[in-house]
Amino acid sequence: MLGAASHEDLINGDIADTWVDQERLATAWSIFRDRGTLSNFEAERKRLDGSHWWVLMHCQPIDFEGKQAGIVWHTDISARKQAEEARVRSETRLSEAVENFSDGFALFDPDDRLVFCNRMFRDVNPELAPNIRAGMTFEEMLRENVENNRILPALGREEAYVQERLATHRNPHKPILSKRSDGRWLLLKEERAEDGSTFLINTDLTLIREREEELLRAKNRAERLSRTKSDFLANMSHELRTPLNAIIGFSEVLSGEYFGALGSQKYLEYAQDIGTSSKHLLLLINEILDLSAIEAGERLLNERDVV
Repeated sequence: MLGAASHEDLINGDIADTWVDQERLATAWSIFRDRGTLSNFEAERKRLDGSHWWVLMHCQPIDFEGKQAGIVWHTDISARKQAEEARVRSETRLSEAVENFSDGFALFDPDDRLVFCNRMFRDVNPELAPNIRAGMTFEEMLRENVENNRILPALGREEAYVQERLATHRNPHKPILSKRSDGRWLLLKEERAEDGSTFLINTDLTLIREREEELLRAKNRAERLSRTKSDFLANMSHELRTPLNAIIGFSEVLSGEYFGALGSQKYLEYAQDIGTSSKHLLLLINEILDLSAIEAGERLLNERDVV
């Protein structure tokens, strides 16, 4: 266990050389002198070949050939310590990952008391953050928010909201969208573990909700502008069509020379040009009216098969 090739290697060696931590060695000797014994003392030791190992030590004083001595026995616990170190490293990595999580995270034990929450959880609950502490129950956290009017849906029905929220917390089934008095929008997601613990994740949707509301306002503005345009085109088209009908009618009278010859062939050509142009303009106006009717949903389609 000490990495010695022979009995003489140990006899001639210094026991201090087999200890990684000299302060730990001093502590062991101090306990042994004060209590007269040493039991279940863990220490990291060095073998003669330079490798390290963990040992559980026991030491009992004895008389040996008229001198005070001590008998020591070791239990190799290297595998257990390596497993513990691996677990600590894993927990540290997990803790660091959760701490740097982009969403707020909180863990409540089976008694519904806060075990841990990350920095983002405090950031998305700024008014509550100074009072957040390990051991705080979820109900205490909820009631503080409600009593300080931080949750808008709870205003005017505080106790009813508390009971409803506690019920969903104990039996979570879908995310909850919660609007806060400071304008924040939080998406609350909860999961129950097999041991009864609860994971709470708060996602800040404020920017997303603000963008959605801005898009909705832009859509409403665009629809109002479109309706205004359609109304304008419809009114203008009707206003234009009335005088055009008169122009077309009079041009037809002139072209037909209903009240006598115009005298010059050019007058007849001009009258025909006026009628042709007016009819073309009327056709365009009618198409504008058709577009306005389609946008307003007032145009009925004539559906039929086309070969």
